[in-house]
Amino acid sequence: MAHPVHADSSSPRIDVALVPDGAVIVGSLLGTLAMSRLPVAKGRWREELLPFDLGTRGVSSGTHADISNGMITSTLALPVLAEVVRGDADRLSKGVVYGEAMAIGAFLNAVAKFTVQRPRPYTYSTNPSVVRYAAREGNESYISFYSGHATTAFAAAVSGSYLFAYGNPNTGSRALIWGLEMAFASATATGRVRAGKHFPTDVVVGAAVGTGIGILVPRAHMSDRSAVALEPAEWAAISGGLLLGTAAIAFLPAFATKPAPRSEPLGGDPPTPARAGATWAVVPTFAPSGAGFSVRGTF
Repeated sequence: MAHPVHADSSSPRIDVALVPDGAVIVGSLLGTLAMSRLPVAKGRWREELLPFDLGTRGVSSGTHADISNGMITSTLALPVLAEVVRGDADRLSKGVVYGEAMAIGAFLNAVAKFTVQRPRPYTYSTNPSVVRYAAREGNESYISFYSGHATTAFAAAVSGSYLFAYGNPNTGSRALIWGLEMAFASATATGRVRAGKHFPTDVVVGAAVGTGIGILVPRAHMSDRSAVALEPAEWAAISGGLLLGTAAIAFLPAFATKPAPRSEPLGGDPPTPARAGATWAVVPTFAPSGAGFSVRGTF
């Protein structure tokens, strides 16, 4: 059931405190900056986290990079606009919590990126223009795990939708925000894979971390955590949005952008020696021109 908003002091509210919440935000931002100063080893991985990632090596698409950037901007902006239009009396407190979720997500992501130092998929291309791009990007080309775009998009989508739903009796508007935000966030994550910016495991982990932040940070500030009970329409919107956003980008043509050729890692690393016996794997293949599956093996 949707919960009405009450005018008295028992109405659900968002509790924020200037010192602790401000300290978390500032500390997270400073921590993110500090992590970005760490040295990055520009090496290559002989193995990926999962065979599932192999099909993304060498992919590069500026078209999908632009699309994912547009999607994350929409994901971040929509909850803010929705609260402004609704005129919630708690919107300033909700804004602080929303910003806190973004700051925490950025810090955790920076810790992972600069600790793991995973090369991005496009660094495995020998396309001259992609090689030059990787060189220009410098350290950015070697901090793929896990996806900052996916983390931020899902933290924004979940926390923003959750905060919009808190104390809001209008189930229709809540479902609309959930659906749109999940579509934008999943499109952002999928676009990062199609762009060659991240491997599938990067965006899956980023989405999971962002979702956790999007739930836990708002709940830590809610005076009545039972005041948000998602209706069936909202769950349907969440599921539909995730499917729509993922499918729309996964099968979207890259138009003028051509896929970069696959190759051994840059820098002349020798190929991984074949294991004795036959080994086979069916892995998803992501390229700017489409998505599918390929069979890889040795014998």
